[in-house]
Amino acid sequence: SMLDCCEPLEQVKAKGISFGKLVCLAHCAGVKVQAYRTNQSTLDDFRVHIMRCSTSDDCHLISSYHRGTFKQTGTGHFSPIGGYHAGKDMALILDVAR
Repeated sequence: SMLDCCEPLEQVKAKGISFGKLVCLAHCAGVKVQAYRTNQSTLDDFRVHIMRCSTSDDCHLISSYHRGTFKQTGTGHFSPIGGYHAGKDMALILDVAR
């Protein structure tokens, strides 16, 4: 499977997937990826990217975050960002997890 190009499926099922492996999977799927880590960018950089992707048909943004920040169970999590409200400085996280 495509997943095996970066990580064995059984390992993903047992341990999940890291940010780096997500980037690898996107590359395997033929996606052009620009990956940014919090220690290599600023909150203002994030705002620039989210505004650009929110107004583009060919840009998509996936955020990796710690679920505890939102009082959710679990730890690391990936979610697509669906939009940005500049006036309230709020991002719309598209997620179906409880």
